[in-house]
Amino acid sequence: MKIERIHLTLGLIWLLGGMTLGQIMGGSGDHGQMPTHAHIMLVGGVLSILWAILYRAFAFKQGILAWLQVATHQGGAALMIYCLFNMYGGGQPDMAVLGPMIGVAGLLVMISVLLILIQSFLNRN
Repeated sequence: MKIERIHLTLGLIWLLGGMTLGQIMGGSGDHGQMPTHAHIMLVGGVLSILWAILYRAFAFKQGILAWLQVATHQGGAALMIYCLFNMYGGGQPDMAVLGPMIGVAGLLVMISVLLILIQSFLNRN
């Protein structure tokens, strides 16, 4: 499967998940997961779809750099959303664990952006 198809498919799944959480919040009147909802929609959905568009529009190579970019972005997004869901879930989150985890998640997403930037410089199109 091509990298852009992976990002597109996962981005659309993220968007459906974010919309589902939005529907749940709207129906219950409890908007405590708004930060989680926003990150699902933007980091998971919108950025994944943007990456798919960039891979297609600029014909980025499908090599190891591309696979690392997919892994860092999708892994970072999943970890970030897991942490946010637990932080805003209304329970007693263990911030000693979740704090460093969300920091790692943010770094993974930032690394994925750096990898896209590197690919844009390496691209000869």
